[in-house]
Amino acid sequence: MKLYYKISFIFVFLLFSCNQNKSKNNAENQEISTNKNNENKSIKTEPYSKYLYVSAKSGLNYRNVPKGKVLGKFPLNQLLKIVSRTNITEEIKDENEIIKGEWLGVEYEKDTVYVFNGFLSPYITPSDIDIFLISSMNTTGDEYISTINVSEVVNLDSKHPILKSRDLSKKYIRLNSSQKKSFYKSIPFSEKDTIYVYDYSHENILKSPVSELDIVATLSGYIDNNPPYDAYDYYYSFDVDAYPFQEHSYVFIGKENPFQTNQLEEIIWKKIPKTEFPKEFSLDLIKSKKIKQWFEGATPGDSYKFNYKHFEYYIQILKKESYLEQRYFIIKDTISNKFIFETVQYNSEGSELNSLITEDSKYSGSQLTGTLFKNKPPVIFGFYTESFGCTGFTFLDKLEPPITIRCDNRH
Repeated sequence: MKLYYKISFIFVFLLFSCNQNKSKNNAENQEISTNKNNENKSIKTEPYSKYLYVSAKSGLNYRNVPKGKVLGKFPLNQLLKIVSRTNITEEIKDENEIIKGEWLGVEYEKDTVYVFNGFLSPYITPSDIDIFLISSMNTTGDEYISTINVSEVVNLDSKHPILKSRDLSKKYIRLNSSQKKSFYKSIPFSEKDTIYVYDYSHENILKSPVSELDIVATLSGYIDNNPPYDAYDYYYSFDVDAYPFQEHSYVFIGKENPFQTNQLEEIIWKKIPKTEFPKEFSLDLIKSKKIKQWFEGATPGDSYKFNYKHFEYYIQILKKESYLEQRYFIIKDTISNKFIFETVQYNSEGSELNSLITEDSKYSGSQLTGTLFKNKPPVIFGFYTESFGCTGFTFLDKLEPPITIRCDNRH
């Protein structure tokens, strides 16, 4: 009988000890879990609402806390929704540059992560590929020559002046050998590079060594004051009048040809019932409050579709009284069954929408798509005519930097 009580006592003691340890372990686990969940809550933040793009070419790390553990990386041109400020600042050395910034809270998968705002921008980072155009340039009076206007990439600093004070009374200057040396010190390419001209109307690629071309400086037609002029009043161009280059052909200057021929398709839109448009337009797509107001109350109108390889392009006219044409444009990848591209199109002070080419149109050549550039995703272009800026190429992959044509469309 005594043995029975001893065994019972030992069993109760062990059971009590196990429960105590279990409770202790549960408490420890709960404390750890609570600390993990509240890791971000200990950070003092201020509410903040803004949309910014990643500007770091190699991508931008996001962390669990400011200066904390790296959880992943946002790619270049990823649009981020900023939700809070931390007032925690830092200086980061990027190559030879010191970048000062603040850690911001970013919305990510229903949670908040933190990024350094020194690598954020309100604008999409453009491509490092510079594309120019073959265009006519007025030299003297009624005389025009074919040129490649590269003014947008010329650095007119005082260290290497291209034009001397004695030149600034002239409207047209053909650069001499000394001026050429200064010119090449002021641009991102050299005499050893090659000019590649893509004539898309004939699907030809022509080329010429840069060293064989003359360089001219032409006074802008918008300058109406008397001389002496300023160096910034001139267009700086390669003279290609002796070459069979077609006007408005695309030009690249560098070591290797980036273009591909026979890869572009004209977008011919097929009208479809509004009920077949696969996605309803939402104002949430538009981040700018001003532009969002332009689309408020707009209703879906004529809808169109175009097929390119395994992509389906859809565009819909958005109707609103007293407003010029507005459009909703989306692209679907039929392999992944996901929408990979989504934007709105609208007229503005500096841009005018080009007409859509439909199956009933009597003219062609407005919008094009295809893999124009080697080792790059397909592009779309031809939707706008620019009054003050320059058109360019938009890639179907939204993370691929767009290419703006360097046309120096100054007014």
